[in-house]
Amino acid sequence: YDFTIFFTFFADGDIRRKYIEIALRTLFDKNYKDVPVIVIDASSADYSKKNKNLFSGFSNLTYIHDEEVNPFKRCEKYLHLITTPFTLRLLEDCAYINLGKDNFLFINNDISLMRRNKKINVIQYPIIDEQKFTVQGNTVYYPSTKFEDKVLLDDEGYAYYDRSQERRIYHYLCNNILYRTNFFLKHWKYIASKYDNHSGAESGD
Repeated sequence: YDFTIFFTFFADGDIRRKYIEIALRTLFDKNYKDVPVIVIDASSADYSKKNKNLFSGFSNLTYIHDEEVNPFKRCEKYLHLITTPFTLRLLEDCAYINLGKDNFLFINNDISLMRRNKKINVIQYPIIDEQKFTVQGNTVYYPSTKFEDKVLLDDEGYAYYDRSQERRIYHYLCNNILYRTNFFLKHWKYIASKYDNHSGAESGD
C-alpha cells in the first residue's frame, strides 16, 4: 500500500467506543486489514485496553497508548513511524462510508491524481451536514452532496473540486484527509508549534 491510516482518538466510555466501532466498520469490510494503520489512543488505561480489542485481526497495526494532554505533541512523537508516501488522517467520529469496498479503489484513485498533479498536497473529503436529516425506522438519512452545484475540475476524466468554493479553509484541517506524507509531517509540526488543544486549532485562535 502507498498510504498509512493515521487514526487518533480519545474514547473514555462505551459511547465513545461505539464511535470507533462504527468508524472501523466503514473503513474496512472483512478483508484488507493489512493496510498500515497507526492508532494513537489517548484514553485512560482501562478504557484503552477495551478500545484495543476492536482492532483484533489487523495484520499491520501499530497501537500506541499515550495520555499526553496536548494532542499535537502526543501525535508528533510518532510521526516517524509513517513510512508510506501518503497518509490518510482520520478521527474516530468520522465515517468514511466507501473506503472498505473494492480494496481502497477510491483512495488509490486519489493517490494517482496527486501523483499526476504535484500542486495537490491535500485532499479533504466532503463532510455531511449532520444538522439536516430525517429518520425512518432505525435508519437516519442525510441529504446527499450536490456535486452538480460545484465547479468541477477534470484530470484525465477524474473529477474533483476546490473545497474553498464551499467553506473558508483554515490552516488546520482535522478529519477525513489524504496527505502527501512529507507535507503532513511539516503541517503537523507547524500546528504543534502553535496550539495545545484541538478546539483552538480548529477555530484558528
